[in-house]
Amino acid sequence: MQLSKKLQEIVDSNSRDRQLLFDSVSGLSAAQLEYRPADGEWSIEDILHHLAISDEANIKLASIMLKQAEEKRVPADPTPDDSVLNSLDGLKERLAQKVKAPDRVAPRSHLPAAESLARLEASR
Repeated sequence: MQLSKKLQEIVDSNSRDRQLLFDSVSGLSAAQLEYRPADGEWSIEDILHHLAISDEANIKLASIMLKQAEEKRVPADPTPDDSVLNSLDGLKERLAQKVKAPDRVAPRSHLPAAESLARLEASR
């Protein structure tokens, strides 16, 4: 099935961002991956674990929402060729603020970076 222009744009953007993430951590030493800038702060490994947990949760949520949309016969997107990549630009400042992650997506235990990256890769 071919994706609409809008969905393909989102998939391509996410793929580029994901590749940038993989490229930015490849070649880092264990010490770099495990380094915590301050007590209670997350290491790169923790961030990768958080991203893997979040990605898996988002996929489950999207699946549930798609099923519900189908059951409720939600009409097709009336603007499948519009761009949405800049639609959240107004939130950039807010998103740059540090917030505490909900417990459900916080790293719970030490997970090696390679395992988190494998989970991120498998989620797509």
